[in-house]
Amino acid sequence: MMMRIFFFLLAAISLSACNTTTCVLIGTKRAPVSPSAIKLYTQPPKKFEQIAILDADSVYTFRLTQQGAMDAVMVRIRNKAAALGANAILLNNVGSESAAPIALPSFGTATVTTIGNTSTVNYTGSPSTFTSPLKINYARALAIFVLEE
Repeated sequence: MMMRIFFFLLAAISLSACNTTTCVLIGTKRAPVSPSAIKLYTQPPKKFEQIAILDADSVYTFRLTQQGAMDAVMVRIRNKAAALGANAILLNNVGSESAAPIALPSFGTATVTTIGNTSTVNYTGSPSTFTSPLKINYARALAIFVLEE
């Protein structure tokens, strides 16, 4: 029974946040490359062309550690950049945030009042809120094509 509840809560947590691997094209798309060929920069190289702004998060990765979740985010960023023909990504922002709270139904009291042929149900109770200890990692990067390092 506890495992069933655990998996229900895990599914609810996963569905409570948006899975975003988004791309805003701001330059010229090129022929796709291998994700393993993508270089990572934290400072801009000498000369490059911008291709796209990329955002990714760790939702639906089901990694148990923060490092595993961040690795999954970086794989998503690299895959998207490679599909656009970038040869590098310029990392802008990385971080983590708590998963969104989930409202779970709670048990309350229902009172049924019957007068003649009419019944009225009065329910008192409020939903419980569950805050997950899980963190969602995210990254924003610029997909670029490096012309000169």
